[in-house]
Amino acid sequence: MSLEIAIFILTQITDQQYLTPYKGMVKVRVISERAQRFGGLNLVFHSKEYEKILELCDKELGVRSSTGGGYSYSEVINALFLSVLSGGTCVEDINLLVPELSQSPYIKAPSADSVLRTLKKLSVEDELVKARGSGINYAFNRNSKLNELLVKGTIEIGLLERGKACDFDYDNQIIRTRKRDSAWTYKKDVMGYAPGIAFANGHPISIEGRGGNAPVIFDQARTLRLAYEALLKEGVKVKRSRMDAGSYSREVI
Repeated sequence: MSLEIAIFILTQITDQQYLTPYKGMVKVRVISERAQRFGGLNLVFHSKEYEKILELCDKELGVRSSTGGGYSYSEVINALFLSVLSGGTCVEDINLLVPELSQSPYIKAPSADSVLRTLKKLSVEDELVKARGSGINYAFNRNSKLNELLVKGTIEIGLLERGKACDFDYDNQIIRTRKRDSAWTYKKDVMGYAPGIAFANGHPISIEGRGGNAPVIFDQARTLRLAYEALLKEGVKVKRSRMDAGSYSREVI
């Protein structure tokens, strides 16, 4: 039985005491009248791969609070992820999840304010890169620490292997938004951001924030170099690279 199916089943049993076994399915019993549909998240929380990711976060990011109190990075990231799995669309939705998560003896659920403070602490300032010809400044956000964590996490759960080559893909995506720092994209009627995302064997290993008005090819050679170096640092070589025509330039080639 797949994890997705198991989660769906557990979210449907809040009004039932038993789930009838079918084709070897294990009988599930609700042990508390207070059980909520969020109980299905325990399947995710207790999976070996997920536990490895949370342990890696604390190992690589270090101690969140200098006083030793408060929430760890893994607890904050866990709350944010479980909120997304529960249908949350913004950080503040975590506050709706806290009462249910507090029923679990294994989960510490921080408030949305704690999550936002942590995300701010992990963030880096935008870098302005000036184009030689036009003199226009384009905003880039390159968080090497989190991208390196992304590579290590992908290796930790077995999606990449050290010492083996991978297929590398790169593309830019437009995120439509009217936020204060958004800009007009190459799609003339669309404002937003244009992040660059690199993949190894189909798994994201590098995410770079780019201003919506930044041409796809602008400073892309540096973007790709950082992604390649992050893989090589962990012993993963690139067998072949695939990109669309937006990457066609002397510097990239």
